[in-house]
Amino acid sequence: MKNSLIFVLLFLSTYSHSVVVEIKQLCKNDSFYSQEIEILAPTTAGHLTIHMLEQAGIDFLGNENGISGLLNTPTGLDSYEVISDNHMRAYGWCYSVDGSQPNVLASEYPLFPDSDCKLTWFYGYAEMIDNEWISYCKPVYLKPNSFVCSKN
Repeated sequence: MKNSLIFVLLFLSTYSHSVVVEIKQLCKNDSFYSQEIEILAPTTAGHLTIHMLEQAGIDFLGNENGISGLLNTPTGLDSYEVISDNHMRAYGWCYSVDGSQPNVLASEYPLFPDSDCKLTWFYGYAEMIDNEWISYCKPVYLKPNSFVCSKN
């Protein structure tokens, strides 16, 4: 019994939960940067991302709500691609957790010490045709185009 208890305590003390935070390259489904981070207290996806970017010395524009500029991506009006009078794309940084895109700001997505997940940031676009948004946060790397990929 004593040996079993020691094994359980050793197992519990060596097992830790962590979040892998990854930043995808703009036009390829490859990682630009990835880091595994152990969470010791409740936090948010936004807080963890900003902490990681600052610790890694990666230049960015944004805050805990989200990232607006990273890897020299355009921001503001420069991030809009006008395809025709009734067709445009707006580009920006999006995130997913374990492959699903939450419908909240990164500052509102909770992460807890028992979290084991992958938080991925990728450059994506929303597309509007005839004044109707037809897509939201589609990864650029799935369909690389010259508006983004020729500039970087």
